[in-house]
Amino acid sequence: MTLQFTGERIVPQASNCEPLFAEKMYQEHIARYFFASQWIKDKSVLDVGCGVGYGAHWMAINGAARVRAFDLSPEAISHAKQFYAADTVTFEEASATDFSFDELFDVITCFEVIEHIEEQSAAIRCMCKALKPGGVLIISTPRALERKRSDFHTREFSEEEFRALLAPCFPHVHFYFVNNHFVSLVADGAPA
Repeated sequence: MTLQFTGERIVPQASNCEPLFAEKMYQEHIARYFFASQWIKDKSVLDVGCGVGYGAHWMAINGAARVRAFDLSPEAISHAKQFYAADTVTFEEASATDFSFDELFDVITCFEVIEHIEEQSAAIRCMCKALKPGGVLIISTPRALERKRSDFHTREFSEEEFRALLAPCFPHVHFYFVNNHFVSLVADGAPA
C-alpha cells in the first residue's frame, strides 16, 4: 500500500496529494540531491532522515558507490523498500539523534530534517561521528520566518543560529541558498 501525504513528507506516489503540488515539492526536494551529486561520485553516502527514499535511490543510481539511508518512520522505510530499492542502497529504521553504525561515510546528506528534531545538537554530533576524516556533510533546513512554516517543525533557524548549531562539530561551513523558479536553483547567496 502506498504511503499517504500528511502535509509534510513528500510522497510522490500518494493518491491524496494534488498532483501539481506534489510535482512542485518533489522538484524542490530532489534539487538538493542533484546539488549533492558533486560530492557523491564513487563515495559511501549516509542519507539521514531519508523519508520515503527517493533521494537515496537517486544518489544510488547516479554515482554513489553505496547509500545507507534511514528514517525514524517504519512506514516511510517500508515505502522506500517497496518503491526505491536498488542494489547499492540500504534502507533501515533509525533515529537521527542516536544512530551509530559499524562504518564511517564519505558523505552525509540530511535534507529538511533538522527542523523536525527536538534534540538538534545530538543529531549534529551523531552525523559528525559518522563521517570519515575529511568527509562532507550536506544539510538543508528552511530559513526561519516570523512564524514557523509548519506544525511539524520543532525549530527553524536563522543563518546565524544554524551556523552556531553546526560550529562545535563543523568549523568549516559554506552556505548555499535555494531559490525556487520553474526548477530549483542552488546559489551561493541568499535570494533577493
